[in-house]
Amino acid sequence: MKLRNGLATVVLLLFVLVCHAQKRVDKMVFLDSILSQMIQISDTVYMSKYPVSVDEFMTMIALAEVDTESVLPSFREQIFETKTNAEEKYLLWYAEYESMLHSERKWGENLPIVGLEKRIIYWFLGQLDEMYRRKIQTEDSRFYFRLPFISEWEYAAQIDNNPAGYPLRNKNTSEKMCNYFEVPQTWIHLNARTQRYEIVWPFRNAFSDLLGTETLFRLTERNTFPPNAKGFYDLYGNAAEMMWEENQTRGGSCISTGYDILNSAALASDMFPFLTGFRLVLMISK
Repeated sequence: MKLRNGLATVVLLLFVLVCHAQKRVDKMVFLDSILSQMIQISDTVYMSKYPVSVDEFMTMIALAEVDTESVLPSFREQIFETKTNAEEKYLLWYAEYESMLHSERKWGENLPIVGLEKRIIYWFLGQLDEMYRRKIQTEDSRFYFRLPFISEWEYAAQIDNNPAGYPLRNKNTSEKMCNYFEVPQTWIHLNARTQRYEIVWPFRNAFSDLLGTETLFRLTERNTFPPNAKGFYDLYGNAAEMMWEENQTRGGSCISTGYDILNSAALASDMFPFLTGFRLVLMISK
């Protein structure tokens, strides 16, 4: 009997060790997929070519074995506080997005993850820190993941060091180059006082009529549009990206007009959390 109990204990211990080793392998595979996306922007700074996706965030939840409900975003309060049918039309798509996160995800894996609280983003970064330091076998805190500084994001967003911004349409094919809110050219007028272009709605329900477009104000997959000259995807439009600086985002989103994107490309992070994602930066000490 003692021998049998001893063997059972050994088998259980071996099973636990195998599971632990497999999880460590899974974490390293996941980390390698993240590292493969990094583009060097300075001697010690690397930035991901993509914003973090739904699949990457959900994989981290599975690897860390945390309670899904405690970390996933909720858009319901925003969705049902809306006052107009037009707003409900596009906000309900984000209700579908939220439901997708809580299900087995038949779609949406390559969409950017949006709507996360900043504390959850920091948790995600901390998990990557732990994986990376284990991979390179160091406890040096100068090797870590973080959000981009505005200056870093703006450097990555330039085309051949031209700060004029990202072209909204391909000059040869006229196809859109990013996911943004396009209004008719006749609605754009130059403000004589500010010398900036502004949208002038031609009639009361013009905005509501535009919302009848099925694909308007919806996120697209990260590789839907081509990268910029430096190899970065989705810097403009789609989901705004949270910056290291407090309450700052860059890039605009799918509800930003083309003129908004080229003029400022900025939204406060608490304005539209359901349109805000994040991109990874890796610091490497030398």
